[in-house]
Amino acid sequence: MYEVTEDDPWFALFVKTNNEDTIKKNLEKSFEGKYKFYSPKRVIKERHKKNWVSVLKPLFSGYILFQGKFENDDYYKMKSIPDVYYLLKSEKGPLPLFKEEVQVLSRLLQNCEDDYIGISDLYMEGDAIYVMNGPLQAMEGIIISVNKRKGRAKVKLSVGGNEKLIDLSVNLLNLKP
Repeated sequence: MYEVTEDDPWFALFVKTNNEDTIKKNLEKSFEGKYKFYSPKRVIKERHKKNWVSVLKPLFSGYILFQGKFENDDYYKMKSIPDVYYLLKSEKGPLPLFKEEVQVLSRLLQNCEDDYIGISDLYMEGDAIYVMNGPLQAMEGIIISVNKRKGRAKVKLSVGGNEKLIDLSVNLLNLKP
C-alpha cells in the first residue's frame, strides 16, 4: 500500500454541504490509507440568547481536501460514494491545489486538534493588525477586515484558485495600560 508523504499533492472534492464528516469517514473506509482526507473546521463565536458560545463550522463548506498520488481510476470509486459530486479539475485532469494554498492551510491547521482552527488573539492599533498568538500568527497579510463586535476576522483563502472570504474567530486584546 502506498504511504502518503508531505510532498504529495493535495486535491479538493466537492461534496454535499453539511455532510462533510460522514463523507470523509466513508472515503477513509473505502481507500484504507491510500489518501489522507481532511474536513477542516473553524471555531466561531456566536451569540445565543445573550451568551457567547463557540460553534464548530466547516472551513470550506461543501469541500473535502485530500492528499496523495491521485490515480484516475480512483475518481470513479470516489464518485460512487453517496453525496460526492465531483473532483476539482481542469481540462488537463485533476487540479492539484497550488503550493501556496497548501502552505496557508498547513499553517492554519498546524498544532490544531482534530483538523479545526482555533481562536487567535489580535491587537489593533489604528488600521494595523497584530496577531499575538493562535493560528493566524504571522499571517496578517491574509486578514481583510476585523469585526470587533462579533470578534471575527475576515480572511482570504483559496482552494484550487477560487478565492473565498472566510470568518475566523478572534479575541481582541486591549494592550493599553
